[in-house]
Amino acid sequence: MNPSTLIGMIASVVLLAVLILFAADDPWLFIDLPSIGIVLVGTMAATFLSYPMKEVLRVFGLIRIVMRNERLYTQKDIEELVDISRLWMRDDPVAVERALPRVTNPFLRTGVQLVIDRIPEEDILDLLQWRISRMKAKEAAEAQLFRVMASYAPAFGMIGTLVGLINLPIVHYSVEWWNTLHQPASVTRLDAPGMHLDILLPLLACALGFALLFAALVLSRLRAAVMERRIRALELARARRAEAAG
Repeated sequence: MNPSTLIGMIASVVLLAVLILFAADDPWLFIDLPSIGIVLVGTMAATFLSYPMKEVLRVFGLIRIVMRNERLYTQKDIEELVDISRLWMRDDPVAVERALPRVTNPFLRTGVQLVIDRIPEEDILDLLQWRISRMKAKEAAEAQLFRVMASYAPAFGMIGTLVGLINLPIVHYSVEWWNTLHQPASVTRLDAPGMHLDILLPLLACALGFALLFAALVLSRLRAAVMERRIRALELARARRAEAAG
């Protein structure tokens, strides 16, 4: 596994655990099984509706690829390339062809096979560049699946929040229904606010500041989403041009 990936995963889990442990007297208050069910089941359901079954099931294989030891695989590719090069320097094409099936990297195996077949260097470079473009487009499509799932999860979390919003009107009108037990409205009174200006003005300023911050974050996220779509479109167009040229 890439060390940065491992560090990020551990740091996220530790940070979440620390926040839960020290944010409340009872950490189990943060664990709500119905909410977790809404997010997980809803995310998987929406993903199955958006992608074919085969593509969704590939997620588990992609996770295995992310968790693999990249350094070990790279070292193995280098060793195989050195062995093939030694055989080629001995001017023994037959031995190279015999050793070729043992090369585990398909990209490396294709390049060596083209060299054995005496393909011109320019054609080899064009073909390998086309393979790289196709590989990038494939990886972008696989990464898009995770991005879609990551966008569905907050949406279903908001659905759970909307379910909880049903209690808000009850809480609001309980002030009027049982006004002998609750404090009456302090800010939205028609005659005059029931709060002193020293408290009311900072409250309104904070509310306005949070509203502006929310709008800025939404616009920033929209701009980033537009740029991501443009980049993906350019990458796909480049891959199509490379495929047409090949």
